[in-house]
Amino acid sequence: MKQIAILTNSVFTCGGEQRVVCILANALSEFHHVTIYTEDSPSNQDNPYNLSSAIQIEYFHPFATNLIIKGFRFLFKLPGFKILRNYPWTWKLTHYNKSIVYRFKNSLQNKYDTVIAVSDRLSLLLGFTKQAGLQSQTIAWEHNSFESYFRTKNHRLWKQESLFITAAKGFTHCVVLNEDYAEKYKKHLGVDCKVIYNPKSFVSLEKAQLQNKKIICCCVLDIEPKGLDLLINAFALFRKNTKDWKLCIIGDGTDKQKLEQMVKEKNLDSNVEFLGYRKDIRELLLDAAIFVLPSRWEGFPMSLTEAYECGLPTVAFDIPALIPFKQNDACIVCEPFNVQEYSNALQKLANNFELRKEYAKKAQAFAEQISIENIINKWIEIL
Repeated sequence: MKQIAILTNSVFTCGGEQRVVCILANALSEFHHVTIYTEDSPSNQDNPYNLSSAIQIEYFHPFATNLIIKGFRFLFKLPGFKILRNYPWTWKLTHYNKSIVYRFKNSLQNKYDTVIAVSDRLSLLLGFTKQAGLQSQTIAWEHNSFESYFRTKNHRLWKQESLFITAAKGFTHCVVLNEDYAEKYKKHLGVDCKVIYNPKSFVSLEKAQLQNKKIICCCVLDIEPKGLDLLINAFALFRKNTKDWKLCIIGDGTDKQKLEQMVKEKNLDSNVEFLGYRKDIRELLLDAAIFVLPSRWEGFPMSLTEAYECGLPTVAFDIPALIPFKQNDACIVCEPFNVQEYSNALQKLANNFELRKEYAKKAQAFAEQISIENIINKWIEIL
């Protein structure tokens, strides 16, 4: 039995990344001793994804440091100083200086056979910590697309390619979520990656009947990455010809009021319902007929794995994250970010029950491939 540590931002709040970390940790805990290091507050232990009691929890704040460094980080957030985010040296100073790295190394040394860091800044910290003498095997587990990390302005690792390349010298493995990402990491960064898909989060023997006139979306209410503005515009076009279908949006977030205002301005109040955060996701999916993923970028969308498992036909934009999901025409993909085409795809499915069943069958076949039993074997191979 090996000692495995997983470093992550959160496991006690809601989100796709949190969900899949809990799924993997639970599966690994059947073979190894697992410790999760989380930046959650110790007072927050909601455990929305049923993390096993066999897993040890450590609360850590690796980037907590002196007042000068905190001052720099505060400047990062001010409009006139955001340009500081574009320089690798400022990140090295504020997040990966020797004091932070060596303190972190000492907290992990001689405790774990393998340390897994979840996404961007924690991956970078782990890479630098390995180079400072950490004896453990190190795995960087990247949870979003190459474009989200390196090509989206002022987001995640924007203009930080050189910093990532340097940190990556300390990775035993770098795990990404599909083949497209792996090709781009190799081409643009010179980093070899292993591809491991995320597992689906549940098994549902019951499948959607596809009869109810409901379109469903499940995501954090964050307009830019999740493309919810695009969805509402597409649904407004769809509603011109189809009055009796409803759009149900599951989730909560900072942009909820903006989205409600957008719905009101387009006179969609009677057809669009915001359901908020819900724990009965499976039941809501089973009650729908079409699933929509309007995102501008994703990593490996967990909500889509759930929709596939429940046998829902799906409409999405053709973003890199969709590459595994569109195998064998398992969903309808539209030109990014063409709302008229998206609306037409919704109309096509709404008007044809047999077509909905055809896409549902293909979706279920893909869902079978990403069972936790299949995915955990790929992880065990590299531990």
